[in-house]
Amino acid sequence: MALDSSGKVYLLDFRKVIIFYEKGGLVKSFSLDFMGVDIGVNDKGNLLILGARNNQLFNVYDREGKYLYSFGNLVEIPEEFSKLKDASLFRTPLRLWIKGNKIFVMNPYKYEICLYENESLKSKLTRRTPDYIKPAFKEEIPGGFSAVVSGNFICEMKNTVYVYYNGEKASWLDVFKYGKLIQSMEVKGVLAAVDNEGKFYFIEGENYPKIVRYSENIKP
Repeated sequence: MALDSSGKVYLLDFRKVIIFYEKGGLVKSFSLDFMGVDIGVNDKGNLLILGARNNQLFNVYDREGKYLYSFGNLVEIPEEFSKLKDASLFRTPLRLWIKGNKIFVMNPYKYEICLYENESLKSKLTRRTPDYIKPAFKEEIPGGFSAVVSGNFICEMKNTVYVYYNGEKASWLDVFKYGKLIQSMEVKGVLAAVDNEGKFYFIEGENYPKIVRYSENIKP
């Protein structure tokens, strides 16, 4: 789901985008010729739809649904997944994060964050971690599949990139400064949002479900 500056809401429904007014009325919908995975609004006000289309990763549409162009490289997949039906679906990250002219995506098969700036790949953030969940896919009948992947969340503030991910043993928040890992900490719950003041919002379930707000240094 994405929100533009006028308050319109853009809901991605796999091969279709549905547009609503701010108060909920339907504007229109338009079809896609590929499987969309995630959607956002870029710094030019156009829609950026994540999904494999003609071997490219990001697909740009205007807010009326007109296709403009595509860019970006699909991720490489392990050999065992390349034989699955519709293998191109497995060559896309599962989410995108947009900050101004920057786009962040995370490789679902390994700890690798790709940073695009002005629609060109600028850098990759990587690290070795024994706790990163390796994805598991299973084809199901008829013609579907299930997947287990690591949940993640990426944001940038003050030239610092924060990477949240689920591990097999715990949840983690890694902090990168100018491309270098400077801190890695175990955290509770699931990072769900970051506000404009740099506050982190985690969904925690210990004792009872709750949302906990943390400051930039991860203190309640």
